[in-house]
Amino acid sequence: MSGWMSRWLGAGGEEQTATRPPTTTITAAKPSPSFSDEEIPRYPPFVKGLPLPTLPQLMATQSELIARLRKELMLGDDDDGTNRWASYMVPVIERYAAFVHLIPASEAHHHRGAGGLYRHGLEAAFYATRSSKGVMIGLDRPRVERRQLEPRLRVAAALGGLLHDAGKVIHDVTATDRDGRSSWSPIDQDLDDWAKQRGLDRYFLHWREQRAQGGHEAFNLIALKRILPARVERWLSHPDPNLYSGFLAAITGVPHSSPLVELVRKADRVSVEQDLREHRIESIDTAVGVPVDRYLIDAMRRLLHDGRWTVNVPGARVWLFADLGLHLVWPAAAKDMSELLAKDRVPGIPRDPDTMAEVLLERGLAIPRLDALGQHPTWRMAPAILSGGNEKPVELAMLRLNDPGVLFPFGAPGTVELWSAPEVAKPVRSEPQRPSEPVGISQDAVAGQLESRPKPVAPNAAAAMVTVNPVGTFPDSPADPSSAFIPKARHWLTESSASSARLLSAIDSLDRDIDTGAIWRDDLLWLRYPDWFETAGWSAPEAAQALSEDGWLEPDPQTPMRRVRDHAGQRWLALNAQLSDQLRLVLGEMQANQPAPEAKIPQPAQTAPVSSQWPSDDPDDPRLIEIILRELAIQHGGGDGSHSCVLEQRQLKALARQHHLGVFRLRTRLLNDPRVREDNQRRLVVTI
Repeated sequence: MSGWMSRWLGAGGEEQTATRPPTTTITAAKPSPSFSDEEIPRYPPFVKGLPLPTLPQLMATQSELIARLRKELMLGDDDDGTNRWASYMVPVIERYAAFVHLIPASEAHHHRGAGGLYRHGLEAAFYATRSSKGVMIGLDRPRVERRQLEPRLRVAAALGGLLHDAGKVIHDVTATDRDGRSSWSPIDQDLDDWAKQRGLDRYFLHWREQRAQGGHEAFNLIALKRILPARVERWLSHPDPNLYSGFLAAITGVPHSSPLVELVRKADRVSVEQDLREHRIESIDTAVGVPVDRYLIDAMRRLLHDGRWTVNVPGARVWLFADLGLHLVWPAAAKDMSELLAKDRVPGIPRDPDTMAEVLLERGLAIPRLDALGQHPTWRMAPAILSGGNEKPVELAMLRLNDPGVLFPFGAPGTVELWSAPEVAKPVRSEPQRPSEPVGISQDAVAGQLESRPKPVAPNAAAAMVTVNPVGTFPDSPADPSSAFIPKARHWLTESSASSARLLSAIDSLDRDIDTGAIWRDDLLWLRYPDWFETAGWSAPEAAQALSEDGWLEPDPQTPMRRVRDHAGQRWLALNAQLSDQLRLVLGEMQANQPAPEAKIPQPAQTAPVSSQWPSDDPDDPRLIEIILRELAIQHGGGDGSHSCVLEQRQLKALARQHHLGVFRLRTRLLNDPRVREDNQRRLVVTI
């Protein structure tokens, strides 16, 4: 027993000597890892304070937004050659950054994190500038004066948006050292100068409890003296002082007829609404979990900004469709995001595309596709630009985001059309239906709509006529192949097209050698090219052409016009989701479990007797985890708590589909059970 614990427990030295056991040889235990006080979480959490970056470092945090603002302003030069951006905007932005530093824009509302006020001011400046382009000024003035007033109006709008909340630094908060003995006076000096004089490396914020709503507007004039250089004031006041008075009214709330008042008010509202829409979870400093969705959105924006992602062109990761919104090619986009965040060494970010999609769905940032069998993260979309005028669409699996503003907060680019207009599918029938013309897949994510395919409607585990529950739950449907559905799948494959019938015949000829040259990847069946087809006695070029013409191939998002795909140093034909789903039923008849090449243990048994016990339309039932763990114990010969099994990602996906849960949600619920833990490879280890 260590000395401090002995004293704390009141154990004396004599008592320790009297009860000491005989000396034995003890193997030295591995020393416990050491933690600093800051690394050990506690509740309530410690207030860590805010750091003191240099002004260039602080400016760099919003360099992208500043660049957008400069582009939006399009200021050019004055008649005397003075660069307007460098002379009238840069000094104000620098002084504003030094003045507001990392102070949030609010305590618990919009832009509530560190640096929020700096960001909010720049966003409002951008939106006010954009709106100012629709304002006509100086129509009663000579043309020379109008040319002078137009850039001044844009600058006044930008500065009004930038400075409209600057008074919050004086009115809403106080900044002190750790002990609260020294307070910063924003009227006298910048925060950084105050901190350096006192040798501080962090400062601490305190929100004034008696602050009045909108009371900061009266202090905006005081902040203006600290931020706005005199030469900028003179420039804005000439040749029309009314422009400058309108600017002052916009930041102080004084009634005025100037259009600047309304421009700044609307810009403020847009910035606030955007932030509240995008940042729905608590700050990482006040929560235990990692804000995964924030990191994912940031990664998306960086990939766009850096040019690694393109929009609406062949090979693009990002697609915008008229009336259907923003989409990401999935899982290719997930792989890019995962690699970027791995380089940043961001902890706690899932690598699996399905888990990433589940996080975005749970946060309301993505829209699921609903059909009679449940909820699916991706949609099948066929951009018209990829068809090249051909009659056959090129379909891509895509994740649909709920708002283009997630990636394009300052205005989205133009949209492209689908290969054909989306339409609501007919109710699913047990017999295959052959439409007169194939249609591109795209639907609104609302209950009551079923999936539309460019091929005959595939059989599924639902009843002959299925109606989706209008409240978003789904009817029971067996997740595994059974004798009732295999004949329907075979009939569908035979009747859908000549190539699908030929493929079924080839699979039957291989019987149990099907896995030679075939893998499951991203829930699609991949067949090695040309090896698998030659083994099956089907000319590989002929097979590739036939499957492509019938629309059964899943193209590579980067090279959508190529039929053959590269993976692991080999060539493959990847069958699309519709065809793969039906082949999975047929293969389940021939080979009960078809694991992924990387799986370490068999998949959950196809005959696990849980469907009769588990209400599939109630995934929140507390019995779910108990039933799953009991099922695993039966499969792996456990039950007494002396065994353990490892759940690979593919098994977790299968369980999630079986019980109508997202992978991320199921994983979280399993880890809440004391019998489940996570190993160092992020696999789930279950004691059974």
